[in-house]
Amino acid sequence: MKIIFLETLRELNECYNKLNEKSREVRLGFVWDRLPLISNLSVLENIMLPSGYHDSIKVKDMVDKIRDELKRYNVNENILHARRNDLDTFQMFIVKFLQAKFYNPEYIIFINLLNLFVGEEERKLFDFFRTYGSEKFVILDYNGYESIYRKNIKYERVEFYQWVTRDLKG
Repeated sequence: MKIIFLETLRELNECYNKLNEKSREVRLGFVWDRLPLISNLSVLENIMLPSGYHDSIKVKDMVDKIRDELKRYNVNENILHARRNDLDTFQMFIVKFLQAKFYNPEYIIFINLLNLFVGEEERKLFDFFRTYGSEKFVILDYNGYESIYRKNIKYERVEFYQWVTRDLKG
């Protein structure tokens, strides 16, 4: 797992825009609160929608995969038919993560996570990264959170443009 620490919101937006451009060459999945779930769709529909554009998979097979993934990440499958407003912060995170994961990206980019998580929710987030962290996970967050990350997970600190040119070959 890699983390890119940034100074300002402007820098974060510039990095996102660069990654968005790069996503035309390399398949990238994004987990960010600015990329909302569609409020009139269920959790199941929100997860299925992005991958449905890119892959042909039977609905029943996709539902089974989503159920299995929710169990894997200790999220009650009863949320399948819930709407966005019925989810807590961690459930929302898992739904957005599954959207990205089922897109089958080269990398999953997590952007500015820690501003959303406090207390028990933060513990769940770090448990998730400790348990399921991958070389294909890249976190973009602010320098101010570095000590929190350092206390909670193992990662490789990288510079944004170095990572883009070295690892994101399209």
